[in-house]
Amino acid sequence: MALRQYVNRNEVMLMQKLSTKTLLAVLCCSCLAVLMASCMVTRNVAPTPYRATAGPALPERDIVFMTDINQLGFINADGSGYMAYTVDMSKWPDQNSGFVPSLYDMVTWSPDGRFLTGRYTVSHRSGGLPILLSTAGQLLGCPIELSPYATNRVWAITDTTVIAVDANDKTSRVVAFDISSCTITNTVYSSEGGIGETTISTKGWLAISKGGVLIISAGHTLTVTIPNANFPAWSPSGELIAYSIIGDGLYVANKDGSAPRKLVDDSDPHSLNVSSWSPDEKWLVYDRRISVGDQITSVIYKVNVMTGESYELFRGGYRPNWRWTIPAPEK
Repeated sequence: MALRQYVNRNEVMLMQKLSTKTLLAVLCCSCLAVLMASCMVTRNVAPTPYRATAGPALPERDIVFMTDINQLGFINADGSGYMAYTVDMSKWPDQNSGFVPSLYDMVTWSPDGRFLTGRYTVSHRSGGLPILLSTAGQLLGCPIELSPYATNRVWAITDTTVIAVDANDKTSRVVAFDISSCTITNTVYSSEGGIGETTISTKGWLAISKGGVLIISAGHTLTVTIPNANFPAWSPSGELIAYSIIGDGLYVANKDGSAPRKLVDDSDPHSLNVSSWSPDEKWLVYDRRISVGDQITSVIYKVNVMTGESYELFRGGYRPNWRWTIPAPEK
């Protein structure tokens, strides 16, 4: 104890002898050293994605769609074999002040048909964070602070990388986001203001809803806008594109927007919704809202691309997406 008091007295005397300028220099150097050490530690720690079990293996069906928040439906191509699936998000790490994360609005198959991509929300804000759901029922995502804030449907381009629209109050950008490392690997398009539905073809072409559908070829050598169009959907080959025009109907055109053909007529400005191609490119699946008595329900249809004939598949589902089993496009 006496030795400690002696040392303390000497420390005080030494500090008193130091000038104010010298003392500040010592303190600043110490703070800088701590900061640099902190930065080095942070740089060496790789972001860790979240993982959780959502439930059992996904049903072996052709078409997936939403029926409610955290609720998926699966059917065969002819509308038979309906199976419901509940996505359990209660074990997901992001729990924002007691708000249980939820999967909602627009799920899509990866091109190889091995997992679903979607968005989950951790608050009552619009938009959501990219997430993957494997056919084995396993979830993969990233912490809020490391994820792009997706304002529209998320599309897979590899087994870990998705295309998402990342938006803030002033600008929007289309990014490639690697969920396995929680990093944005590329910004493929940016713009002031909002960007709507965005998708990428197996040939690497973009289709962006922004005052119509903006088509951007791989390498950005061609840019075409289809006026008044929305909800673009590339065919598996990447040679054709489907889209809807509000208050008009559902169309199919060549990948550059040429030679458009109307498949489904629809004068209701709010009824026709997202479409998705069958693997053989002979059919499109889409949903539309219809009145049944005093109730409005969403009905899933498929339409023959050659004849324009439509067939009802399921009532009570929305945002259908057809399962493919083809190689994903390059990053």
